[in-house]
Amino acid sequence: AASFTLAGQNNYTGDTTVSAGKLSLSGESNIEKSGNVRLNRDAALDISATTNGAMVNNLTGDEGSHVVLGDRLLTVNSLADSVFSGEISGNGSLIKKGQGDMTLDGINSYQGITRIDQGNLRINSDQSLGGGNKNNSDLIMNGGGLKIFGSFASDRDVYFNADGEISVDKDMSSSWNKIHTGDYKFTKSGEGELIVRNGGDASEISLMNGALTLINLNMNSEKQDALLNVNNGVLNIIGGDVSAKNDLIHITGDSTINLENVSIKSSGNGMRLSDNVQSTLSLRNQYTDMPIL
Repeated sequence: AASFTLAGQNNYTGDTTVSAGKLSLSGESNIEKSGNVRLNRDAALDISATTNGAMVNNLTGDEGSHVVLGDRLLTVNSLADSVFSGEISGNGSLIKKGQGDMTLDGINSYQGITRIDQGNLRINSDQSLGGGNKNNSDLIMNGGGLKIFGSFASDRDVYFNADGEISVDKDMSSSWNKIHTGDYKFTKSGEGELIVRNGGDASEISLMNGALTLINLNMNSEKQDALLNVNNGVLNIIGGDVSAKNDLIHITGDSTINLENVSIKSSGNGMRLSDNVQSTLSLRNQYTDMPIL
């Protein structure tokens, strides 16, 4: 197949379509001013020879298309919703920018991190986020959201550099190794189930609907807001240490709360229910006394 290389600065603003063969970028070359970037089946975009990686707008690709990172960073600016069904490979990393949703529904093998700065990244498998090992392929929530429309287990950790939301579609279940929210708020939405298997740390969690299971997660909040806000759904907390300066759990919608082997310390109310809320609380094994208002 034919190969074409761009080695200089490019200022064209039209779309870039690779119908067949390979388009390579070299040195300081970029196509970030181009409109949509589309890869047809068996076509490739290669940024491995660039100096600092590349930014592309609205990346779309058919099954069988290919983006070659090498050791470089690919930044995708999603100005509108887009779907990439091909493979992203190499040792590099992926950053998602722009307010549109970007869907990755292919099997990717890139080894680096995935960072979501803006908009939503939609995935249906762990391999959507590449094939790297746990030490260098974590997911970083940096202001954007993650939408999950498949069932799978991941060994990755999820780090929050800003408030972030993870949504799981109805009838889907997704489990992850650990979460680390720092001082930021983690929101779980969608009617599906999200599981954190091996702990981590958190300071504020909001469950909008669906199910959220937290196993051996250490939760500590000095905030005035409640540590756990449950609007609707099922919250399971198994093991771990939980402490809050103010209310531990604030329930604003019909919900089920299951606590098992949890060490709880709360300077405020253990659990506070809004008016006209019907909820079920289940306590098993060791826990501290919690006032319920």
